Amino acid sequence: MKIYFSKVREHSLLALGILLTLGALLYGHANGLAIGQSDSKNYLQPGYRPKTAKDAFSRGSQASSPATELPESVGIPWPLWEFELRDPLPPREPTLTPPSWRLVGATFSIGHWQLLVSREGSQEVQYLKVGEKLPGGYLITAISDSEVTLKHGRRQLTLAYIATP
Repeated sequence: MKIYFSKVREHSLLALGILLTLGALLYGHANGLAIGQSDSKNYLQPGYRPKTAKDAFSRGSQASSPATELPESVGIPWPLWEFELRDPLPPREPTLTPPSWRLVGATFSIGHWQLLVSREGSQEVQYLKVGEKLPGGYLITAISDSEVTLKHGRRQLTLAYIATP
């Protein structure tokens, strides 16, 4: 028997695939191959009713315990993620990017220029002079009344102050 796939429509092949999949699933379940099926009863047989928490509760409440309390065997442990909460937090890795900073200005005192730098998360202004490094590894090479020169590796960067006269 030859099958000419050019004449078979796509929806026919899709329907055939779905039917084959359902048939394989039903065949597997009918032969007891269902995942998680622990008892010997086949749940496809007539009259088979799966066990539920409600059934266990009704059997447990027939004892001398009041009907408002759940038996211990039915309760869900709380919290479900408790094993994760007991684990200690791992040590924090240093951030890959340095905290942001802002050049506030420059000051000249006792014959030396100093940069005023404000870092993110800090209220106080930091005073840096020539030869010191800014966050991110920028080396201060020169400070004047109108600009500051920074060096990062081979790259040299000159920044002018906004309020330069």
